[in-house]
Amino acid sequence: MRSTRLIGALLVFAGVSGAVANAQIKWGTDAKAGIDQAKTQLKPLMFYVLGRTADRDRDIERDQIRAFQDPRVIEMAKKFITVRMSRSVHRDLLRDWGVPDRATMWVVFADGQGRLLGDPLGATGVAVADSLAQRMALSFQAFRRTLFDEVLREKLTNAETSEADIRTALGLVEEDTITVADEIIVELLKREKLEDATRAKAVSALAKLSSKPAVEELFRLALAKDAAATERLGKITPTGAEYLLPELEGGKAAERIVAYTAVVASCKIKSRKPEEFWTSQPAKTQEAEIERVSKAVKKAAENWRDHYEPYY
Repeated sequence: MRSTRLIGALLVFAGVSGAVANAQIKWGTDAKAGIDQAKTQLKPLMFYVLGRTADRDRDIERDQIRAFQDPRVIEMAKKFITVRMSRSVHRDLLRDWGVPDRATMWVVFADGQGRLLGDPLGATGVAVADSLAQRMALSFQAFRRTLFDEVLREKLTNAETSEADIRTALGLVEEDTITVADEIIVELLKREKLEDATRAKAVSALAKLSSKPAVEELFRLALAKDAAATERLGKITPTGAEYLLPELEGGKAAERIVAYTAVVASCKIKSRKPEEFWTSQPAKTQEAEIERVSKAVKKAAENWRDHYEPYY
């Protein structure tokens, strides 16, 4: 079940809604150039190690071609610098990574420093789309944890970091869904002098993370009539929307309206009531609407967790 949920999550973060027709992974052929690119762009590497043509098992090769064409694999590959690597040219490096001398059609995940992101994946594992997609996801998880600890934390907490560099760091947090950055971003928003563009980037990142601290900060800002926070609060995940249920079910009128508007939008709940509903309708009618929406939010959150939580 974990494997199925993990793989299904790939589609959400890649923005996939259906099959990717005739798409292929775009493989580079220069390992050094790929490593340089990974360092510059702060992205992980996915190497496809190939030996002599005569050493390849045709049945496995056929299955690998099919696995590489799987929509989940294709979309997840966009998070990596993908490079074909010659076994003979890079034998010493491959030995350091624990890849056997005669291995071919293996996949190795590494960062720009040459550090492995999990064990190399053998040819038979690469040939199965499910195992390949899962390994890609786990390798990416390892990469983003290291990226935050070694690079982004300092960028977001150092008062000397330029606003441009802060925005770049926030963009990576959002792109890679680095949830552990949530409280740091909340603190960042408390700075007295913060450019509008940086604030907007921070608010956008919080919505993507949708953790409890992130949602609480967006809600606080929305109550203060922050337009960007109000808009982004409607884009949190269904599990993030659950954090707003106490405000919907027991909050004051202002809190209830903000929470209601956000959860209906984020969970795509139909038949939204206009704002005047909360001042013109009797309490019993309002309570019925709150109950309806609360149930819908909990159901949406349950479905979201079943499919995406292991990856998030």
